[in-house]
Amino acid sequence: MALPFKHIPDICPAYLVGGTVRDMLLSRAPTDYDIAVAGNPEDFARNLAAANKGRVVVLGKPGLLLFRVVIPGHLVDITGLNGDCIEADLGERDFTINAMAIDLADGNMIDLFNGRRDIERRIVRMVSPTAFLKDPVRLIRAFRMAAAFSFAISRETARAIATHAGRIRTSAAERIRDELFKILECDPSVSIVRQMEEIGLLEEMFPELYSFRKPLRLPFDAYGNLEQILHAPESRFPQWANEIRRDVGKTERGLLKCACLFQDVGAMNNAPEGSSSTRESNAQADVADGIASRLKFSSHRKLFIDTVIRYAPLTRRLCRSELTRREHMRFYTRFDAFVPAMMLLESSMNEIPDAVIDGQFQEFYGYYRATAGMPRLISGRDLIRDLGLDPSPAFKLILSMVEEERLLGNLTTREEALEFIKQWLADDEDG
Repeated sequence: MALPFKHIPDICPAYLVGGTVRDMLLSRAPTDYDIAVAGNPEDFARNLAAANKGRVVVLGKPGLLLFRVVIPGHLVDITGLNGDCIEADLGERDFTINAMAIDLADGNMIDLFNGRRDIERRIVRMVSPTAFLKDPVRLIRAFRMAAAFSFAISRETARAIATHAGRIRTSAAERIRDELFKILECDPSVSIVRQMEEIGLLEEMFPELYSFRKPLRLPFDAYGNLEQILHAPESRFPQWANEIRRDVGKTERGLLKCACLFQDVGAMNNAPEGSSSTRESNAQADVADGIASRLKFSSHRKLFIDTVIRYAPLTRRLCRSELTRREHMRFYTRFDAFVPAMMLLESSMNEIPDAVIDGQFQEFYGYYRATAGMPRLISGRDLIRDLGLDPSPAFKLILSMVEEERLLGNLTTREEALEFIKQWLADDEDG
């Protein structure tokens, strides 16, 4: 057992606990080391820091303090036991794979609930029938554990989750949100999300989706397709795989899967093209925004999800080449950071051939991004110096028009841009 600290204070019984032990048994490097002590956790932490050239950071609030020892390259979190002994502490934990301890005095394993066996069997099993009464967020955490380690949830635990699913509504919004995104950022997660739906937990987490449309058709096929594309973009769009991975990273992948989950794709696909599909997507985006607000998503997360859902019909028209070239450039300019995700979501529905969407990636990456990344033809300083204009809000409009014409290939030099502006100003005065 290799530990990041050599000197362990001999002032009270101390135990490695929880995820640290689980990760060691899974041959994973722990992200941090959790120690529970049968004594004063602050004293232990300060002694540990002094003996290992670390420092102590106090986290939490009175009654729930955590003493973090920062050792170069490692974090060690120290808490007191939950109960009067390690056995009582482990009995209060959520799942058996998290309810093991190692006595730091002799290295012996304490495994009262057969967590090691469950790791070998790749099972998530509750420690006790009251596990979900003590902390309802464990209802979703069970699925997060299953997704993270590719484990199955035991039958008795699944039945208990189904029984207590409604309790998830009593959990803090931030905790539900954080567990949700940890699931969505796992690859793959479609089978886990399906189980959450089958067991009734999704409806308790997102009642807005289910009241929006009956019966709700969650887009599991599209979700699964999306995961496959995100995992191996070269399988569908080999020329743009590197760009897609760069623009749709781990955080964006989770957000995109969340947006996919919040769409009633079946209803949207059955809506007539045009205003009806736009109204449908706007309604879905409003519902998604309500969920995002309730679960306290960040502004960026809300904007991402709202954009890819609300403008899905426009994305579909883009991919079907139903827009003019000018409309293409305006789409790319307006949604630049979101365009790859928007097109991948459209691709996941398997309604438009990959070759067609690949052509849009060619236009976006091969032409638009390359051209937009070149130096601008003119700046506000040119408008003042060469055209004698006074600074005004109109500068933004003028510069954006010049940029649009450049993207369309209509303007290629500074001189052409200045002539274009002169003509526009003359026409504006005449009008």
